[in-house]
Amino acid sequence: MNIRQRQSLAGASIRPRPPASRGAGSSYTNLRVEPPDHAIGRSRGGLSTKIHQLIDGAGRPLVVLRTPGHAGDCPMFLPLMAQLRVRSPSGRPRTRPVRVRGDKAYSFRAIRGHRRYRGIQAVIVESDDQTGHRKRRGSRGGRPPGFDSDDYRSRNVIERAFCSLKQWQGLATRYEKLAISCRAKELGQKDDGSGESVGHKSGRRIVTILGMKKADLTVSDAEHMHKVAGYVKRHRAQEPESDVRHSRWRYSLMN
Repeated sequence: MNIRQRQSLAGASIRPRPPASRGAGSSYTNLRVEPPDHAIGRSRGGLSTKIHQLIDGAGRPLVVLRTPGHAGDCPMFLPLMAQLRVRSPSGRPRTRPVRVRGDKAYSFRAIRGHRRYRGIQAVIVESDDQTGHRKRRGSRGGRPPGFDSDDYRSRNVIERAFCSLKQWQGLATRYEKLAISCRAKELGQKDDGSGESVGHKSGRRIVTILGMKKADLTVSDAEHMHKVAGYVKRHRAQEPESDVRHSRWRYSLMN
């Protein structure tokens, strides 16, 4: 240390600086630690939450998981399969489906090995880079995975299930970013057998999530369902019919 540095240190101000912890305190809008049930992630569109679903052949969601928006689809395949529980008339619930359909995002070696180990038929399109890599290796690349193009046409069921879920404009426009809000939207449906959504007035039929009744829900799920149903009823009573038509027309243009 030279003399000039010593002089500068001797003449330096010794007034205490404000600590970094000062400022606005924590509140429900400014949380120090994000709760685990929010699942907020950062993607190109900003803060968002991604929904992963496992759908049966009739378009009914069997498993619904939420992750941050920047999470990938492929790593969520095994957690979705681990949560699968389908009730049977007698005995234990079924945990192994007969066939799984998926797009190129699920064309991964670990996924194919998992379904092969459990004896599950897979109808998954092989990605272009995997096809090119296999052909470049020649005979060492092995045979292409089996693929039934006719059966793959039934994969439109999952797309239609997501379209039904997007009838909630908060989810379609990603204004609802919290995982707990997504769960409330999924449970906020009538269970009177009609299949009509509580918050949609166009008359389209939406399947009931898992056919769950009030007795099958947990306390938190039932509470969220009642909150959403009460909010929608109050909102529909105050909203004129012209505004509903205008919002539905604007939503159709966005999609």
